[in-house]
Amino acid sequence: MVSSDKLVADTEHQKNALEEYVYDTRSKVEGVWAEYVDPAERQVFLNLLNATENWLYDEGEDSTKSVYMSKLEELKKYGTPIAERYREAEERPRAEALLRETVQQYINSATSDEERYAHISSEEKQGVVERATKALEWLHEKSAAQSALPKYATPAVFARDILQEREALVHYASPIMSRKPEPKPVETPPTTADATTAPSEQKADESAEPPKDENKKEAEMDID
Repeated sequence: MVSSDKLVADTEHQKNALEEYVYDTRSKVEGVWAEYVDPAERQVFLNLLNATENWLYDEGEDSTKSVYMSKLEELKKYGTPIAERYREAEERPRAEALLRETVQQYINSATSDEERYAHISSEEKQGVVERATKALEWLHEKSAAQSALPKYATPAVFARDILQEREALVHYASPIMSRKPEPKPVETPPTTADATTAPSEQKADESAEPPKDENKKEAEMDID
C-alpha cells in the first residue's frame, strides 16, 4: 500500500513538473530567451511545447510516471542548450572582469618597487608578469571569438573556462608573490661561561708577572 501511494505521488509530481516546464519555457522562448533560440529550431520547439500541453489535457491526463519523464527529457533537449546560452551571457562578463582584475593585480605587484616584494628575485617577478600577460591574451582571443558568434550559437568560451584560467594564474603567481622573506639570523649573546672565563684568564696572566718591588730588591742585591 505504501509503495503504491508513493508511486501515485511521484507520478503526480512528474506530471506537474512537465506542465510547469511547458508554461515556463514557452514564456521564456517568447521573452528573455528569444535571442538565444536558434531560428531554425524556434518554431519546432514551440510546436512541441504546444503539442505537449494539449497532450497533458487529453490522453496524457492519466499517463504513467515514465511517460511524463520521457516527455520532459524530450523538451529539455531543446530547452537546456538555450537556457545555458542565456545563463552564459549573464555569467561570462563577470568572469571576464574577475580574470582581468586578477591579471592587473599580479602585474602591479610584480612590477612594484615596494619593500615587501624586494626579496623576490627579478626572474620570478618576470615569470609572474609573463604568465599574467599570457592569461590576458588568452582572454582577448576567446572574447573576440565569442563576439563574432550570434547569441543562439554554442559559446566559444564558457564562464567556467575563464574561471579555470584565473585559478591557474593564481596557482602559479600566489606562492611567489605572497612568499615571506627569510628571517634574519639571530645573534647569540655570549654564554655565562664565556663571560666569567675571560676575567679569570686575565688575572692569571697578571699573577705571572713578578711585583715591581721584588724586581727592585733583586737588582740591589746584584750590585752589592
